[in-house]
Amino acid sequence: MLRKGSEIKWTDAARRSFGSIKKAIMEAPTLRSPYYSQEFHIFSFASKDTLVAVLLQVDEEGSEHLVASFNKTLRDAKLKYDIIEK
Repeated sequence: MLRKGSEIKWTDAARRSFGSIKKAIMEAPTLRSPYYSQEFHIFSFASKDTLVAVLLQVDEEGSEHLVASFNKTLRDAKLKYDIIEK
């Protein structure tokens, strides 16, 4: 279904998959607005070709909630540039 001109077949499996995606979107974790009076946690990860950062906030009960996230996959040109710059 990702190619132009391909036929869309709405099967039971496709319907179940779509329902699972809808359910996952409506459930936690969902983005919350930040409260600047409460504590934040920042987690980050970097590999050879991937950058990830997550901003979480701790609520009154001590549970962490997603406030913002960032991810970036570095493509060939950027990877080559970074290697040359080192």
